[in-house]
Amino acid sequence: MRSFRISGLSTASRTRLHSIFSLRRFKHTGARTLAKISELQEALDDKQNAIDELRAQLVAATSALEEASTDTDVNHSEISELRESLEIERDSSNELLAQFGEMAAAFEEVAADLEEVKRQNSDLNESLEVEQSNSDALLGRIKEKAAAFKA
Repeated sequence: MRSFRISGLSTASRTRLHSIFSLRRFKHTGARTLAKISELQEALDDKQNAIDELRAQLVAATSALEEASTDTDVNHSEISELRESLEIERDSSNELLAQFGEMAAAFEEVAADLEEVKRQNSDLNESLEVEQSNSDALLGRIKEKAAAFKA
């Protein structure tokens, strides 16, 4: 603080002048301080806005992460269910393949039996042809004897 020594002024006048100069200095310093406070307030507001934006982004990212996590959990459970279903289907398919294998073996046996029946049928046909020809020959002889007997 400056001290004012002005001669010829009373102490009250000097005090008043001192107060006036102090107020002017205070006003000037106060104005600079207020300007600095305003700048700092604007900077603080900007920072607060940036923080609010970051919070909003964080909330959005958290929501997206939770949704993705939920989707992943759902996908994992769906995949597990599909795996179980596929295992059941695979077991069923293996059982069906085993049954088809048994059926194929049975069909092969039936085919072999049919071949045997066909062979026997062929043999019987040959035997029948021989018997037919023997019967025809016998019938021819009987007719000859009957004709000879009638004559």
